[in-house]
Amino acid sequence: VCTYCSTGDLHALWRAAGCFAEATVRLFAAELVLVLVYLHDLGIVHRDVKMENILLDERGHLKLTDFGLSRHLRWGERAHTICGTLQYM
Repeated sequence: VCTYCSTGDLHALWRAAGCFAEATVRLFAAELVLVLVYLHDLGIVHRDVKMENILLDERGHLKLTDFGLSRHLRWGERAHTICGTLQYM
């Protein structure tokens, strides 16, 4: 369950805007890195990070969604399946 994000996903916003300012991209990248580090610390591998799976809340902060392909791995364990969205691999 995720809070409602009326702004939509990052891909739709990018298509509507045509491009993002460099400062905006830097902010998005920094927030995404923080999310991925947090998940990594919990042993969670998302495996389908893409613009369509990133929502923007009303304050302009990212929300990573769609954990359908995610896996919980123990330290040193590897996932042996190849999955994700082909265009982003």
